[in-house]
Amino acid sequence: MVKRLMAAAVDLEGTLVDIEKIHFLGLLAVARYLGLLYLGFTEDPQSFERVITGAIGGGDRFVISELLKLAGETPTKERVEELRLMKVEVVNRLLARRIVRPRPGSKAVIEMLRDELGVPIAVCSLTDEELAKTLFAKSGVGLWFPANHIVLQSDVKRLKPFPDAYIMAALKMGEEPSRIVSFEDSFSGVQAAVAAEKVVID
Repeated sequence: MVKRLMAAAVDLEGTLVDIEKIHFLGLLAVARYLGLLYLGFTEDPQSFERVITGAIGGGDRFVISELLKLAGETPTKERVEELRLMKVEVVNRLLARRIVRPRPGSKAVIEMLRDELGVPIAVCSLTDEELAKTLFAKSGVGLWFPANHIVLQSDVKRLKPFPDAYIMAALKMGEEPSRIVSFEDSFSGVQAAVAAEKVVID
């Protein structure tokens, strides 16, 4: 039996707003610091994907751990965090100077689901809270969702591709995971949504 879709969960970065290149400029700074530019890393996210499979959508800690391995270092938790903070500083500096807009068509889709169909919608993202606040404020996207329908990195113990974030979003909306449609842009996000028994639109 096919269950009617009762709610929606939407990823933030890449789906509602696109700052992927800014993230990879931050990671490029880390690669430069580690002396790895000879491997062909540039501001193009695909340059990272060519060297590190899963770099796109893999998250900062994964990519930085792989960069450390390429540099001949053991990716300890402390070292990864040190370089992650370096990357975050670069990203914050770039974001302060840039306009962040919602992705074309995203507002129309949200309004159709929310206002025309009466479907509750949640944000389901691996973004950390401080960056999410910045993106919500600069893009206006934060006004599209109730505050209690936002799931971020700090709300779950296991990150995507584990289904925890989507299960949390379902709980916040009072719906079964199998009745929620998910909007995602990364492979790990799709895996998380499928694991939580959702229909995925990428």
